[in-house]
Amino acid sequence: MPGHPRRACSERKTAAAPGKVLRVSMSIPCGTRGADRYWAFESTASKRYSSGWSMLASYSIDRRDVRNIDPRNPKHMYIGMSSGGVFETTDGGSDWKPLNKGCAADFLPVPDPEFGHDPHSVSLHPLMPDRLYQQNHCGIYRMERPEGAWIRIGNNMPKKVGDIGFPIVLHPRDPDTVWVFPMDGTGVWPRTSPEGKPAGYVTRNAGKTWKRLDTGLPKPAWFTVKRQAMASDRHDPVGLYLGTTSGELWASRNEGAKWTCLANHLPEIYSVEVT
Repeated sequence: MPGHPRRACSERKTAAAPGKVLRVSMSIPCGTRGADRYWAFESTASKRYSSGWSMLASYSIDRRDVRNIDPRNPKHMYIGMSSGGVFETTDGGSDWKPLNKGCAADFLPVPDPEFGHDPHSVSLHPLMPDRLYQQNHCGIYRMERPEGAWIRIGNNMPKKVGDIGFPIVLHPRDPDTVWVFPMDGTGVWPRTSPEGKPAGYVTRNAGKTWKRLDTGLPKPAWFTVKRQAMASDRHDPVGLYLGTTSGELWASRNEGAKWTCLANHLPEIYSVEVT
């Protein structure tokens, strides 16, 4: 695209004899956005050429979602795909099955679809690998893997705030503690802080109750924090960090109890990571 750096593109083809179906999948790394975009196409092959190409799917996979690997079995993994949903493999990626039962997809015409959901961020807790958390386009969820269904723990958020947002951050040592940064879930776009009052929220009992964390954050302010723009460190207490699309970087040294602006006037922040 004009004005954008050229990025590497990988391509995979499935060969087809004349008159058979030819499928091509392509992926393009999306740089600072932290996600790769994938396209799948299909055509009927005719001799050396193919015609009548049609798009089968277009979806994005966040690179951090690939980290959802079961520490007990490296062939057991979970991945979240925007406009695809959450999927699971137990054989190292040879086969995948959808894992979206209980998760809403209000934007689709079919109730309770098997796939087609929009997970914004999915995380497996390494100390309790049968527990997953998800911030979805349609709410905040937790899954206890043997049960195989998502529970909308976001229903316990304050109704005026709602449970729509992009990031979800797990406590490194406590599987019951999770932070989110909710945004306006109405028709406002882009998503911004509800009523111009930015705040994080924390649960310390796996989503049964939530506590507001807004000390130090400005009011009014309309923050947009993207799906990979919130992170934590491993200190005790845990440090939290978030970046906004308006170029501000905020941090808390005490698990969200108080926030401090570390930098402003930066370019739009797509991703924050602590190493």
